Amino acid sequence: MKTNKIYIGLGIIGFVLVLLLVVGIVGRENDALRISDLKKLSLTEKVDRLEAHLNEEDISYAAIFGDRLIYGNDHEEIEIELPSDQFYLSFAPYLNHTHPCANHNLITCRSELVNETFHVVVQDANGLTIKEGEITTYSNGFAGIWLPKNIVGTITVAYGDLTATANIETYPTSPTCLTTLELQ
Repeated sequence: MKTNKIYIGLGIIGFVLVLLLVVGIVGRENDALRISDLKKLSLTEKVDRLEAHLNEEDISYAAIFGDRLIYGNDHEEIEIELPSDQFYLSFAPYLNHTHPCANHNLITCRSELVNETFHVVVQDANGLTIKEGEITTYSNGFAGIWLPKNIVGTITVAYGDLTATANIETYPTSPTCLTTLELQ
């Protein structure tokens, strides 16, 4: 009788372990980001997924420029022209360290303030506010915003009592990666 209870207990434990393993594998497959998944999404959804996702299954590079998004792997490359009136700026406010960057790599660029919320104000050269609100960095430490193309202005980021301001441009040849926002 006691032996049967032990076998039943071991059987239940084994079943639970197998179930957890299966759920974990299925969850990982659903988390993986594949080129075929991105093909179904709009441009902004593609950029959001690439920016937010650290578990790329078959995507080895993804870069955004002032005029196009390029992503792919050793077997396939996708290039998408950005709308003529939109510019994507990825920025990484920081406290202690940064890296030089011109065009944002949505997969390899990393910064220190992960999943943090900032108050962001973007103004054009005339002081007109183009965008303002709370933005949270992705798990890569970057936040991204879509702005009108062909403007000159500033971006100001506030994080508690700390702020940083930088000049920006949104021309087709302008940098898409801003890593000079040192919070002070």
